[in-house]
Amino acid sequence: MIKKWGSCVFSFIAGVLALALSACSGMVAVKTVMGQSTTDITKAFKVLTDKNLLTQAKAAGLQSEFMTMKVFSIILTVLAALLIVYSIIVLLKNVNVLKSESKIFSIVGLILIGLFLIASIGVLVSSNIYAGAMAEHANKLFEQLNISAVASASVKIGVYQPIMLATGIVSALAIAFCEIKNIKD
Repeated sequence: MIKKWGSCVFSFIAGVLALALSACSGMVAVKTVMGQSTTDITKAFKVLTDKNLLTQAKAAGLQSEFMTMKVFSIILTVLAALLIVYSIIVLLKNVNVLKSESKIFSIVGLILIGLFLIASIGVLVSSNIYAGAMAEHANKLFEQLNISAVASASVKIGVYQPIMLATGIVSALAIAFCEIKNIKD
């Protein structure tokens, strides 16, 4: 039973989580000036929708770092949608609406979740690189303005990236187990 429905369930959960969790924090910037701290939280989906972030990255000379992060975010979003579609197709196959005994469903599932895991890693790594570069840029500006003694900036990834990596790992292991069992049978 689990081998038949596991791939369907885990694909759906991974896809829905990836789309829903994009409303979580993707980037957290903390600016401290003369002991007063302000925190700016950017939701993960804003990387795809907010043109101001690209303008900000261009102004900081970090367009390539931002675009790398954006490309991985787009890929992850597309793969999340494809995982949901895949889970619906597997559901239809499991309830015999689609009649096929082809192993192609298993292979597609493994490829999709593998790509999802790779994209999750890409989002995490590229976000870390971008966050570090943004913090470095802000602190250099403070030095140029000669206020680095009383001002500092810190930019870190939010909760979205680690949760997506964990989702990718758990889903990849679960789907691989289910699909390999299906292929063997």
